[in-house]
Amino acid sequence: MEKQKKSTIKLKPWTPNLQKIHSLNISELNKTILSNVFSRAYLHMSIDSDMIDSRKRAMVNTNIVIASVVHDYFKFTLSQIGKMFGKHHATIIHYVKVYEETLCMEKDSVELYNKLAEYCRFELYGEKGEDYSISGQNYAELTETCRVLISRNKQLNQI
Repeated sequence: MEKQKKSTIKLKPWTPNLQKIHSLNISELNKTILSNVFSRAYLHMSIDSDMIDSRKRAMVNTNIVIASVVHDYFKFTLSQIGKMFGKHHATIIHYVKVYEETLCMEKDSVELYNKLAEYCRFELYGEKGEDYSISGQNYAELTETCRVLISRNKQLNQI
C-alpha cells in the first residue's frame, strides 16, 4: 500500500488578507480595489507566503504602506482597516504615523505608495484622477506640500 502524497498548494501571500477583506461589509467595488492593492503591493515588494504572519521588515513596511494608502483614499474606520490586516485599530494608527514620520522618506516605500495611490485614484476617480483638487492644489502639488510640511515638522521637533 503506497502512502498518498500530501498536496502542497502554495497560497498566494495576499490570500489571508483577501479573505478578511471579503468578510467586511463594504461595496464589491471597494473589495475588488482593495484586493488588487494588496496583490500589487506584495508582488511589487516580492513578499512570499511564508512571510505573511512574520515580523520581517519587508512585510511590516509593505503593510504600513498599504494601510496608509487605504487610510488616505477610502472612508473606512480604523477598525475596518485593522480587520483587513487582522490587527487592532491602534496598530493602524501606528502604521499611518510610522509612514508619515519615516517611511515617506524612503525610496522603496514612496515608490510603492505612489504606485498604489495612482491605482486607487484611477479606480476611484477615473482617468482624470490626477486632476481632482483640494484647496486649489492638484495631487502632485498636495504631495509636494505634504513632503515640505513633514520636513519642516521634523526640523522643528529637533530644535
